Amino acid sequence: MILLFQEGPLLKILVIYYSLTGKSEAVARGIAHALDADLFRVEASSPERVLSINTFRVGFSSRVMHTSVSNLRRRRTQLKVPRYDFKKYGSLIVVTTVWGAFFPPAMNTFLELNPFKGKCVGFVALAPPFSTAHGLLDYAEAHLTKVDANLIFRTEIRLFQQSKKQLEMKGRQLGRIIAPRLS
Repeated sequence: MILLFQEGPLLKILVIYYSLTGKSEAVARGIAHALDADLFRVEASSPERVLSINTFRVGFSSRVMHTSVSNLRRRRTQLKVPRYDFKKYGSLIVVTTVWGAFFPPAMNTFLELNPFKGKCVGFVALAPPFSTAHGLLDYAEAHLTKVDANLIFRTEIRLFQQSKKQLEMKGRQLGRIIAPRLS
């Protein structure tokens, strides 16, 4: 786990998460518990399909594969609660899984509809084994720069065979590491 920090003010903290399988939710709950933060779940109006390796079958031309990946980065969906009022929060922590090196469509939509202007934001990306979240975290950092928000940290958690309880404990550990940086 690698953390990059910048200092940020402590007001109230909100942990925002998107979780299709419950793993991101477990990490988000652990962080929220450690920081005594509020939780907000980003939910798609209709169920989303997980990106599978079949999307990139052998035999696809590199052009088709590039188009599929580019479309995933831009893909959006309808949300149950599209906008959220962040006025009472000074720091936001976003927890999400990596879908093909990008945000899931629901998180893409949420970030687009909810500018974090003037907020201190941290990103936690859950990446599958033999994958990386660096591209997603770089994209998140660029997004924050565009909307005039402050990145306070970014990190990645590798998903192996951890149970949701183990992931929640990992979230609590991460919350204890983050806490001094938010004060």
